[in-house]
Amino acid sequence: MRVFKNYRAYDDFEKMALHGTFLIDGMGKMRWQNIGFEPFMHVKFLFK
Repeated sequence: MRVFKNYRAYDDFEKMALHGTFLIDGMGKMRWQNIGFEPFMHVKFLFK
């Protein structure tokens, strides 16, 4: 759970991991993120 918490993909109230989708560039910088109870399903959006 440590990694989920580090990426803020953890619900402290419910004590559970959340779905997280992250776009990380070649330099390791996080450019975009989506965190929630349901998985991110709009993959075409990321390719734009």
